[in-house]
Amino acid sequence: MTNIEWTTGFTYVEKALAPIELVLVTCGVFLYARISRRLRDQHSEVWRKLGSPTLLSTTAGSSGFATILFLLRRGHRELGDQELQRMVRWWAAVYVLFLCGLVAFVYQVLRYGP
Repeated sequence: MTNIEWTTGFTYVEKALAPIELVLVTCGVFLYARISRRLRDQHSEVWRKLGSPTLLSTTAGSSGFATILFLLRRGHRELGDQELQRMVRWWAAVYVLFLCGLVAFVYQVLRYGP
């Protein structure tokens, strides 16, 4: 009979990436909430056109997607709000770092197993 040896635990890279990814998700959600609030308070017309995006609502999926496209297509620059632009730059940097970490994490899991 063949013995199957299951690997237990994660690699060191996976153990390091998991909490980093959690921190990046938390930062990204926090920044997105601040961006939504800034749009609502300072640029209410744009906020309404985007579907009144809020973090937790019944329309969060559709309005959130519209808001993300608005931010990635740099529509926020037309508003001339320096604080909003700063928050969007930070949000985009966190988003890119999260995606890079996610790719590295998936690679580790597929290469070495869970």
